[in-house]
Amino acid sequence: MANERRVLPEAQRWFIAQQRWPNEVMYHYTSQSAAENIIATRRMRATDLHMMNDPEELRYSKELIEDRLDLAMKELGRTPEALWLRTVHNGFQRIFITLCSSFSISFCEEPDTSSQWRDYGFEGTGVVLGWSIDSEYPEKPLQMWVTYERAKQEAIVDGLIQLHLRHVRAAVVAGNDIAEETSVAGLSLGIFLGIVLHNFKQPKWVSEKEFRYVYQFFEGYVPDVSIFKTRITAGVEKRYIEADFSRAELRRVIIGPKNDVLAASLRLRRVLDRNGFTATKIFRSNLQSNFGNPAAHELGL
Repeated sequence: MANERRVLPEAQRWFIAQQRWPNEVMYHYTSQSAAENIIATRRMRATDLHMMNDPEELRYSKELIEDRLDLAMKELGRTPEALWLRTVHNGFQRIFITLCSSFSISFCEEPDTSSQWRDYGFEGTGVVLGWSIDSEYPEKPLQMWVTYERAKQEAIVDGLIQLHLRHVRAAVVAGNDIAEETSVAGLSLGIFLGIVLHNFKQPKWVSEKEFRYVYQFFEGYVPDVSIFKTRITAGVEKRYIEADFSRAELRRVIIGPKNDVLAASLRLRRVLDRNGFTATKIFRSNLQSNFGNPAAHELGL
């Protein structure tokens, strides 16, 4: 059956090779109260990607993918490959644009940067949670870097298209079951395009150095509608899910540069110990309160 194979192994190897190898620990900037709730519940909020800070985010990646598909079809002319690619394009729009809901948790590879403290760490009064990406996450999110460079984004989409076209052409030459092989390749390409749809952002956001956990749900295949929740942020209702971090290792907590280091560290230590994170280390930010030069010493607390 075509759906048993899901993605082409050669495409998967190529796609992985395009990504940077991630750090063992990725960092989530948040408020101290939110951090304490995360530690106590061992759950993190993943926000609907349609409701992130950049309202054009999914539109940008969707238009880029469709532009590259259109260009490839134009170059193929009136050929069976172009017709096959049009079918993939239509399936991508129907499944990943219309029927898919995606929720994301944002991390940063940098544990202590002024821009992240300002934008996501409550002006330096919050904390950073450093999670091990090698932990077991029961809901198995997609774990990927966000790609910002336009040329790189186009090269990834073009490379995926060409790899799958080669597979279809090779199947024709080999005399394989064409219907089976085009179905396999179409599903595989659609899955990869659905992944990059949620991991391309405009170049202006490159300073965020974002790494994402993305949770995808498809209409008609949602295990429990009650998992979708809502909250009001800045007067806007946003959907989210509570992602399971019950088996995740919290390596370190970093206290913001405008936080009360002693009070925050004592409180966090109690919360961590009470909830089984006895091995988690606490540090203070390496930045001065004005977010300028690094302080002279980093203290493990």
